[in-house]
Amino acid sequence: MSRFDASLLAVGAEAMVGDYMCVRRGEHVLVTADLATDREAIGAVVNAARARGARPAVLTMPQLPFQDRWPTPTSPIPSRLRWRTATRGST
Repeated sequence: MSRFDASLLAVGAEAMVGDYMCVRRGEHVLVTADLATDREAIGAVVNAARARGARPAVLTMPQLPFQDRWPTPTSPIPSRLRWRTATRGST
């Protein structure tokens, strides 16, 4: 079940496909999403592309490492690099 209002989702998908991506009749559209993406959101984008006469396809994949969070560095930045970064603009 979607967390979004279906009519608002359709309006947003149409704005994205039509106004932002400028999809035209006959074009191929690849919608990429990870497994955590709301299926109704994917469907809204596909429907908006179809309504414009495009040929949509969907590619889903697992989330990438560090997606939705900052990676933790495995080693600290050497002090000489920190110093150059901090003083670069003041010279």
